[in-house]
Amino acid sequence: MISRDHWTSISDVATAQSRILPDSKFNPSTDLVNVVVNMSIGNRVLDFGCGIGRNINSLQGAGLEVEGYDLPNMISLCQNITAPLFSDWDLVRNRTYDFIFACLVLQHIEIGHLYQYLHDFKQMSDRIVVFGRVSNDFSDRLVRDLMMESGWTIERIYCAFPIWEDSHEDHEGMLWKKQNHDVYSLGPEC
Repeated sequence: MISRDHWTSISDVATAQSRILPDSKFNPSTDLVNVVVNMSIGNRVLDFGCGIGRNINSLQGAGLEVEGYDLPNMISLCQNITAPLFSDWDLVRNRTYDFIFACLVLQHIEIGHLYQYLHDFKQMSDRIVVFGRVSNDFSDRLVRDLMMESGWTIERIYCAFPIWEDSHEDHEGMLWKKQNHDVYSLGPEC
């Protein structure tokens, strides 16, 4: 089981890269940004769990106004990032965004913390774009079930596939909205 200590122990960029996407042919920066931009759900975005910033430059390059949040040691490893970066959740949780982008992060968060983040997200934005593994590291519960229990509903599933050739675990890409939020047409599915 990967715990918070697993991520807080990272002290260099090479280790961070090897733990985030080891042996993956999937590149979130190129494979997901076009999908996100085609959704046309706004310009102001929080890259939640931004890690070493692998998606920030691509999101900014697509014309989005991006801010990043992650654990302090991960933020300290960000290089060549011009976006505002935060490691203090209390500073971020009172900000508002058009949407929150969470790529390969929610499955690694302990259930209690995940519920708190999902609650805070509802105060910050009407929508969350989530890409990640279907299962959670700390429970036999599915991430989508935890999100629904927290008051989010699926607006669109835009991808579902394994990201490693030999993986038997599916990863899903979904656009979530707060319950009782109007649904509108989005861009093409991947």
